[in-house]
Amino acid sequence: MNKRIFAAALVCAVLLAALSGCTIHIGGGSESAPASTQSQSPSQAAGGENASTSAPASVGQTADGITEDEAKGIALEHAKVKEEDLTGLRIRQERDDGADIYNVEFYVGNQEYDYEIRVSDGQILQADYDIEDDFYTSMTSAATYAEADARAAALARVPGAADQHIYMHLEQDNGRLIYEGKIVYQQMEYDFEIDAGTGDFISWEQESVFD
Repeated sequence: MNKRIFAAALVCAVLLAALSGCTIHIGGGSESAPASTQSQSPSQAAGGENASTSAPASVGQTADGITEDEAKGIALEHAKVKEEDLTGLRIRQERDDGADIYNVEFYVGNQEYDYEIRVSDGQILQADYDIEDDFYTSMTSAATYAEADARAAALARVPGAADQHIYMHLEQDNGRLIYEGKIVYQQMEYDFEIDAGTGDFISWEQESVFD
């Protein structure tokens, strides 16, 4: 009798629970709520939770400075030489004392020119000019070219320089008389040789006084 009453009560309880949506625990068991579902962003879905998109590296950056053609033009303009008169030309880029430079070397007949030009701003760091001895035939035994004219010719190559900046003397070199001199002006040093018979520049060199 008691079993029938208990069974009827249990059936009623189950019906009431079904109507109210409650969960009935029987014999210590339990029903756990479904795990919550978290939404994922498209980037997480594609590459995982820690996936990230990095910015593309910059490419095609152009270094500042002058080109080889511009360096050649600077040297030719300084030497007062036309490109069509060249009999030889070589340009190479080097690194000297932490700075990038162009070494511009060219020939006009028996005359050799050598320039060092800074890449960053086109400044002439060093310039050399020589007449090759193998081709130079003048054997001047008398100084027919006046010292004053030689002095003026040298100063004309250094705009702004004056008599107090130049030192020059006459000497004999390999059987010919030459004017050998130096100009020091605005932290640059210019060394030169001039044929005392013809007034031709045999050599010309310029560089910073700090070199």
